[in-house]
Amino acid sequence: MSFIVTYELLLYDLSFLNYALSINYYFPHSHIWLILVQMLFHILWYGVVCLVGI
Repeated sequence: MSFIVTYELLLYDLSFLNYALSINYYFPHSHIWLILVQMLFHILWYGVVCLVGI
């Protein structure tokens, strides 16, 4: 079960990273907002992984 959740998390992470890099490429002035969104995204997904793991 944890492998499946980790694998899904990796897929979401990669797609979000690709999206985040495209934003960073086109809008370099919004770098601080990108960092904040990435932090929030990781906090939410790792929270979901912890809840499913329980």
